[in-house]
Amino acid sequence: PISRAGDRVTVSGRKWWITGAMHPACEICLFLGRESAGGEGKRHGVHTIVLIPMKTAGVTVVRPLDVMGFEDPPYGHAEVTFDKVVVPSSNLVHKPGKGFEVAQSRLGPGRLHHCTRAIGIAERALSLAVQRAEARRVFGSNIARQGGFLHRLAEIRLGLDQARLLVRNAAQMLDQSEEDGERMTQMMQMMAMGRKGGKMGKGANAIGRSFNPTSHRYVRMALAQAKVQTPKVCLEAVDFAMQVHGAAGMSSRVTILPHLWSALRTLRVADGPDEVHLATISKLEIKKQRAKL
Repeated sequence: PISRAGDRVTVSGRKWWITGAMHPACEICLFLGRESAGGEGKRHGVHTIVLIPMKTAGVTVVRPLDVMGFEDPPYGHAEVTFDKVVVPSSNLVHKPGKGFEVAQSRLGPGRLHHCTRAIGIAERALSLAVQRAEARRVFGSNIARQGGFLHRLAEIRLGLDQARLLVRNAAQMLDQSEEDGERMTQMMQMMAMGRKGGKMGKGANAIGRSFNPTSHRYVRMALAQAKVQTPKVCLEAVDFAMQVHGAAGMSSRVTILPHLWSALRTLRVADGPDEVHLATISKLEIKKQRAKL
């Protein structure tokens, strides 16, 4: 919880899997918490983000937390406790109650960043799979010459290229929606100036005619589609590479594939699990179909 009194803010709580908290260069963290006063029974407008220096009294990095056995030092995740940590109110990010709004503003681009990174990981795994298949002989021929390998390789390539197109589409829609939003802001400002002068400015009319908003709901759907499908097909690519390597693919001492698999499996939970995004896609699809009736 977060409580505010005068020019001071007090935060308490326990946070899990805080990325970067173990890094020696980490000097400050973003604490997202719920306002303790006035937030009872409310779902919106009750979360606030506070900047907290890591050396502030009451901040304790309890322990590193592994993900699938990997701790990823020194950049890894940590359990962190905040015991009545007091900071000045000037450490608030944006305004009280606007924390969820601020967090959501970065989730779209952040999810696309995860997706592009996942595609890069999958491409690396596919390269390793082909190298192994070209070098490894079983039953009198290289794995790369056998039908089972060739068919699965083609399926993986199809999936990766489909995921790449989903990500590009979502990125383009997100960029367009942001550009339309900026044009809308300019239009509203010019309209306000026109009203003050007793007439509508020509510039405002021009902007109004060119304004073509990208629906927020379709942007949300595109982002959700990319976030669900990309880690899934990329995970299949790494799993395929591990299978091609046989027992060697199971050991992080022999190949990087187990680490890659762990990173991709995490993305099906990080920044919203698949189930949340699937619910978003289905609800928006129902709205779209209802609008046709």
